[in-house]
Amino acid sequence: CPYLPGCKLDIDFYPVRNQAFSQPIRLKVEISHPYTPFTNSQALKARVISSHPEINIKQDSVLCLKLFDRRFVERTLIKWSPRSEMQLRQRVMKHLSKHGPTTSPFFVTRGILRSSSSEDGVYFHPDFCPPTLWDHTRHAIISFRPLWEREVYLYGTMLYQAELEAAIYCQLDSLQGTRIPHLYGFVSVRLPEGIVGDDITSCVPGLAIEYIDGTTLDGLHIGQNVSEEEAEQISQRILTTFREIRKWRVMHCDVRRANILVRNSDLSPFIIDFGSAYHKKSETEEEWAILAAGVHDIKDARDRLEMQGLHLPSPLVTEPDASSNGFRVMNKQIESSSETWRKKYVEPLETPVPSFEIRKDSCGREYEWEYPRWRIKEGVNTYNFTDF
Repeated sequence: CPYLPGCKLDIDFYPVRNQAFSQPIRLKVEISHPYTPFTNSQALKARVISSHPEINIKQDSVLCLKLFDRRFVERTLIKWSPRSEMQLRQRVMKHLSKHGPTTSPFFVTRGILRSSSSEDGVYFHPDFCPPTLWDHTRHAIISFRPLWEREVYLYGTMLYQAELEAAIYCQLDSLQGTRIPHLYGFVSVRLPEGIVGDDITSCVPGLAIEYIDGTTLDGLHIGQNVSEEEAEQISQRILTTFREIRKWRVMHCDVRRANILVRNSDLSPFIIDFGSAYHKKSETEEEWAILAAGVHDIKDARDRLEMQGLHLPSPLVTEPDASSNGFRVMNKQIESSSETWRKKYVEPLETPVPSFEIRKDSCGREYEWEYPRWRIKEGVNTYNFTDF
């Protein structure tokens, strides 16, 4: 594996905020720490050995490289092997001998690769956007394709994932540096063993992202490295961040404790890893609300914080069920909560005896309509079912 501590990489850097460079900027970095195990990408902490004076990445600075190397991604049905690489190189060489170089400007257009089973081998198709590699239907289809063609398809998917995540960072531009890391630009790692004139075997696409020196959420513990007050402040900021992300029409879709970093210097939380995220710009507010209704990023974040013991979730505003039960659901939810939570958020009510009344529904059947036994304290923050 070329991504071990101490390994040096030559990369072409394409800044996202400075369009004055017509050619990529050559950088050299040294890997400090690989974040293993690798899944759909390779996250690396790296130190810049040589830089360019006109970009915002200085020599000896630390950044996070997120690479999309098809050889080392987590695979299920499609396993990389020297045999598949040998087949790929043979097809590429055959294509180059007939048609010349297959390279195109990196990330300028959606130059996603498409594979062909004809004698022409590999070619570019600028309008082709492959579906996700992990789709079970695609697994069934491409599992019967030649080994080299699978590698071409996977490379195209890696390019697509890099572009997609970069587009999400750009859509969340106002949150960069305060709620999410900065995106510096695209990178292409040059592989010395690659075939000259071919991107598939000689380049690895990726992103250069701000390195956050921090601790993941599962490393925070009240009484050890944070106080109870600090934990609540961190929790509220995390929930606010996910609300902001949704406001910009992005759904993270992978809310885990490992994807929430808390910076060591000031305990500011950052949301990372938008590899599974979904974003849209074109929908109206109503269309977006329908689309996002099935994704519960905010609720998931609230659950993770509660599981870690960092946050006591605010009470859910519950209206009585007018047709049956009354406040029975609310009473059960409150009474099943911890004593600490009840002391903080609710107070008991004087309830008549019995605590219910007999009512009749539209069909004349009798049921018990339960009175509330608790009420939310005045001034307490609450949430409702739309805050998911």
